[in-house]
Amino acid sequence: MRSLMGSGRWWLMVVLSLVAVLALASLGRWQWGRAEQKLALQQSIDDKLAASVLTENDFVEEPALWGELHRRVSLQGFWMHRHTLFLDNRLHQGRPGFWVVTPLLLDEKTVVLVQRGWVPRDVRDVQAVPVLSEHTHLLRVQGRLAAPPSKWLELQESQTTPTQGSSRIRHNIDITELRQQWGVSVAAVMLQTDPSDSELVRDWPMPGASASTNWGYAFQWFAMSATLLLLSFWTLIIRPLRHGSKKSH
Repeated sequence: MRSLMGSGRWWLMVVLSLVAVLALASLGRWQWGRAEQKLALQQSIDDKLAASVLTENDFVEEPALWGELHRRVSLQGFWMHRHTLFLDNRLHQGRPGFWVVTPLLLDEKTVVLVQRGWVPRDVRDVQAVPVLSEHTHLLRVQGRLAAPPSKWLELQESQTTPTQGSSRIRHNIDITELRQQWGVSVAAVMLQTDPSDSELVRDWPMPGASASTNWGYAFQWFAMSATLLLLSFWTLIIRPLRHGSKKSH
């Protein structure tokens, strides 16, 4: 075996082993970087949640604040109940139901799309639209700015389904389409964080970015890289040297 050391085959095995070791270490570094990015993102989210509450006056003075996701807001306006939408196939504690989304009219041309909470589905009639109380007075809504509701996979977009047309029950919503239908500017999307009531459940998870999974993957890749390095060193160097030493005696 010692005779193989220094041969072309031996050098090829050394190069291949080093490439594999470096590739595994590179994957570990990539996962480590992802974890660092998530930690930075979580810190940014925490800072925004800890910042002062924004009101409609703040947005009038500085419209760019509408893009500050996760900022807490307190907005005054009127519910546009006739435009309420029910996003289908949303679960809460394993129960099927809808996310209720209603535009909040801030002025004549500006609305905020408010994800107001969750309501259960009528198991006797899956196409039944939930009946909710309609408040017509001026009110103030507490919440935090958020990304548009997550999309549900639509298998056949071309087929007439509750996701299209004027149906109030939909799988997904398109902000651009809603702007055109309503003739107003949809400034942002927000999650209502007022306490749950008898009709709507507001049990939203806090926004976050967990780095623990990436730390775990990074450890696995680094461990595999170190193991392969040790095995290669033993197989290609130590073992041939020991074998040659025994033969010389």
